[in-house]
Amino acid sequence: MKIILINYAEIYTDGSCHTQQCVGAWAAVLLIDEQKIVLSGKENDTTHNRMEILAVINSIKYIQLHFTTITNIKIVSDSQ
Repeated sequence: MKIILINYAEIYTDGSCHTQQCVGAWAAVLLIDEQKIVLSGKENDTTHNRMEILAVINSIKYIQLHFTTITNIKIVSDSQ
């Protein structure tokens, strides 16, 4: 039996906010081995920047919890 340790993940993130209603949402696609995992969430009383960074933070937390052997992460975001 061959044991394969997964040590690399790619994360694609985005976040946005309706500025008048202050309602925002974030999403992330995690590519790990041959898996595609989609995460998302929404927040009240927020900003564009907060949603962008929350997508990254929640993705990293998910990987730390579910894929403890991953040591290399590539993050792709359109946020400046």
